Amino acid sequence: MNRNSGFKTDVPKTRAAILADEDFKSAENHPGHRFSSGTRPVIRWIKGDGLDDMITRAAIGQATRLFGNEVDYCLCSQGINASRVRSVLEWADQPVEWWPVSEKDNPELARFLMDAGCPPENFGYWWKWFPERVRPDAPEWILDGDMVITAKPDWYQQWVKGRDVVRLSQDDAESPSIYGKYARFVDTDLMLYSGLVSLPPKCRYMPRLAEIFAEQPLSPGHNGKKDMDEQGIIAAAFQKLNAEPVPLFEFPFCRAFQDYIDFGLKGDQGRVWGYHFGCSFIMKNPHFERLSENGIIFSLSETSLMEKFQWLGNFGQWGIPGWSLPAGCTKAILDHAAFFAGQEVLELGTSRGRLTAMLATLGCKVTTVDHQDRCAGKNLEGLSVTGVLDDMVHFLTTSNQFFDLIICDIHGNSIDDWKMYSKPLMRLVNKGSTLIINNHFLNKIPEWQEETGVEWFLEQLPPKWNIKLYDSIIPGIAVVTNDKRIEINKKFRLFSEWFSGVIESRSHIFNQNVFLFIWKHLKTIRDIRRIRQSGFFDESYYLENNPDVARSKMNPAKHYLLYGGFEGRNPSEKFDSLFYLEQNPDVKASVMNPLLHFALYGRVE
Repeated sequence: MNRNSGFKTDVPKTRAAILADEDFKSAENHPGHRFSSGTRPVIRWIKGDGLDDMITRAAIGQATRLFGNEVDYCLCSQGINASRVRSVLEWADQPVEWWPVSEKDNPELARFLMDAGCPPENFGYWWKWFPERVRPDAPEWILDGDMVITAKPDWYQQWVKGRDVVRLSQDDAESPSIYGKYARFVDTDLMLYSGLVSLPPKCRYMPRLAEIFAEQPLSPGHNGKKDMDEQGIIAAAFQKLNAEPVPLFEFPFCRAFQDYIDFGLKGDQGRVWGYHFGCSFIMKNPHFERLSENGIIFSLSETSLMEKFQWLGNFGQWGIPGWSLPAGCTKAILDHAAFFAGQEVLELGTSRGRLTAMLATLGCKVTTVDHQDRCAGKNLEGLSVTGVLDDMVHFLTTSNQFFDLIICDIHGNSIDDWKMYSKPLMRLVNKGSTLIINNHFLNKIPEWQEETGVEWFLEQLPPKWNIKLYDSIIPGIAVVTNDKRIEINKKFRLFSEWFSGVIESRSHIFNQNVFLFIWKHLKTIRDIRRIRQSGFFDESYYLENNPDVARSKMNPAKHYLLYGGFEGRNPSEKFDSLFYLEQNPDVKASVMNPLLHFALYGRVE
């Protein structure tokens, strides 16, 4: 939707319109990471390219079940791709913000490191402090990816309310050598170390780090992957903040190379509320495996499609009210979408990409449209998804692409809104698309009583259209199909395939020009469909890389079938037409489109 969302300026704004304005203002005020604008408590982990993916997966899965929606969650990562992150987060049952970090997230610290000749690829342990805070105005915990919380500490409620002190882990069983060249700055009676960090709202530690760096700059050639200076500087800086130690017997070390759990000098006091599985990024950790088997550490044997992407839900992590589709509505949509695997699906209203990811996993070729990117671009990276930033109505009225299924899940469902949406959506359904609409029952919720647009839209549809309602779960789902058009399309497809086969097998009989013309036309239609269903044709990619085709207004799949494939143009990033023809001279000699040959024969061969 656009900012005004179709609401008239001479009438009082609906709640949806007011929230839409707040949403845009939040986006304008936080052009980078809007997650930072929230004020709810947040727990964040840092995950690098190590062997501890399973531990981080369990840590986030356990925390989201232990704390629920009392807090928000964030995974900062460095050096791992979106596919791997999705795997790490698939046990979470609450929304999790994914924040891939770079030196731009803490330019002050990056400058100190690079001035010492330490490039970003050698930042190592320092990545934990990028950014300084993911949410400056909220209580925040910062943990390593190999730290698992199993219970709430005694001071948890104070922290949640933003009234607690600064806290930092303790390792009283170690020697001062863990502080590197900065041991002289550290109080060895406290023996702080940079494991778990607990911060109250608005607390900043970078000014204290800057003081340490000013007094003793990092040595030239510093390497954050192996030098221990990071421990010393962090401990010294947090001493300046009067940090309270979190005793080692409360959050013990379970190092992968030791056969015992290290509770520190005081031993096990029976007060454990978390474990630090040290060195798990370089080797298997038997402690983690044992505690998982005993049910102390959370694990799942398998996850359903809906569970796998629960982390992409939306419950207002940016400070703006929001919610995800209820499980019943989501299941109803996915049950319908399963029949459209391999076909073109349009989703209107992307949000963070939860439904989009599930549709792509089902095998749908998804185009998703939203008026702004709420991090869906990075969350969905690597999936079979085309993301479009556009006003919904503008996209519907200007796109010439046909979609087999359209899913409409948008904010702004007043009658005025749906008067704008109605015509372009009806045009697509009339062509044979199936339309699924969320929020049909939304007006039954008191604060959304003005949102009656879906009901209005359904009432004014032609009688020949079939409407199936799922109203048992608010906000309700409506499925709209033009049965007559679908039946016509189905019969035409069956006839074209049958007729093409007959003509092809009896071409020696049907040699008249009229039959050849019909045969070629039907064969082209059939082959275009095969190109689209191959999974290797990306219309947006083809038009973007072939502006002459875009200017010609010719169907891009048809252009590729008849001309582009032989000219060496690629249908997507996944398929190289010229390479395929060079590697298969028989295909080149047959004058058959390379992708069509691959879809019919080459894939199997």
